[in-house]
Amino acid sequence: MGFFFCDSLTVEKEKGNSYMVKIIYLDIDGTLRDDHKGIPSSAVSALEQCRKHEIQIVICTGRNLGSIQNDVMALQTDGIISGGGCYIQYHGEEVHRLGRASIR
Repeated sequence: MGFFFCDSLTVEKEKGNSYMVKIIYLDIDGTLRDDHKGIPSSAVSALEQCRKHEIQIVICTGRNLGSIQNDVMALQTDGIISGGGCYIQYHGEEVHRLGRASIR
């Protein structure tokens, strides 16, 4: 059984102006990817549809960053939460790493 979570977040861009961000969080093992078959084409198509509808995609896994499979890392995602939250990357920028002060 895999983990899939969808959320909406209201972000204040400027004082008084806000917009809604839609984010989907995906686990890897057994949800996005199968160890024997890799990432199915149906999952790749679903992620493309998310992007078309401006839904951000974040990989959320208990794996450490170095053990995330290459095919998963090659996906165009908006972020990665790995090691159960010990490492967080958003839009290519490291925003949290356990043992370091948050960058933001």
